[in-house]
Amino acid sequence: MNKSFNNLENAYEICRKETQQWAKTFYLGTLLLPYEKRKAIWAIYVWCRRTDELMDSPEALKKSEEELSESLNSWEENTKNIFKGIVKDRFRCSFVRYIRKISSNY
Repeated sequence: MNKSFNNLENAYEICRKETQQWAKTFYLGTLLLPYEKRKAIWAIYVWCRRTDELMDSPEALKKSEEELSESLNSWEENTKNIFKGIVKDRFRCSFVRYIRKISSNY
C-alpha cells in the first residue's frame, strides 16, 4: 500500500471519529450510506464543523474581532487552496478528493 493511500485513509478515519463525536445521530444516519459516500459526508461534515468552530468555539469567543477576521481569512485562503489541490494536512487530503470529484461533474 502506498503512503498517500494510507494518509488518505487516516484522514477519513479522523473525519469519521470527529463526526461520531460531535454529531452522534447524524453519524448513525451516515452508516446507512455506502462506504464511499460515508467518507465524503464525514469529510464535508468536519470541514463545516471546523468552519463553524472558527467563530463559535469557546476559544473564538475570547478573540477580538480582528483576530476572528484573520482566522476566517486564513480559513478562506486554505479553502481556496483545497480547490486548487494544495493540501496542507491529512484532514484536507480527504476533503480535496471529493472537491475534485464534485468539480469534475460540473
